[in-house]
Amino acid sequence: MSFYELSQYAAFARGVDENKIEIATLPGAPNQKGYISYWILDPQKTQEVIDRMIYRDVQPADVSRFKGGIMYSPLRESEALRMKEQLNELGFEVNMLKTTHLSHTRFVANKNAVSVDFFNWLQKKLPELNKVQFIYDPTENFSVGSDFTIILAEG
Repeated sequence: MSFYELSQYAAFARGVDENKIEIATLPGAPNQKGYISYWILDPQKTQEVIDRMIYRDVQPADVSRFKGGIMYSPLRESEALRMKEQLNELGFEVNMLKTTHLSHTRFVANKNAVSVDFFNWLQKKLPELNKVQFIYDPTENFSVGSDFTIILAEG
């Protein structure tokens, strides 16, 4: 790739609103053959991710019925408790889990009904969620019995 082409991509990236970027985990399981590792996709759940991310097939949902979750590192416990109060005031039931091994702060949609539009609405209510990455993870690896989980890592 030439320097000119790289500069064109860099100029484009500067104008991208990072709050509108959606990332998804493709559901599946690890497998290994010899020394080579593979990720074996779950075809049905992977199709759901494709329908959501590519075809924008998100069903309208009653957001008032969503259950929230907060996973937090011990150093951010007071912030997690404050956030739980705010979510309760917005009408959400919230489950919490203190854990020490969290890689980075993020917002995880565990259910298909939790859309980036809901996340953008929630960011307006909870400004501390601005600049937080949105991830759709149908595998529910970061679910605490919730439709969405806010992960508060140390760093």
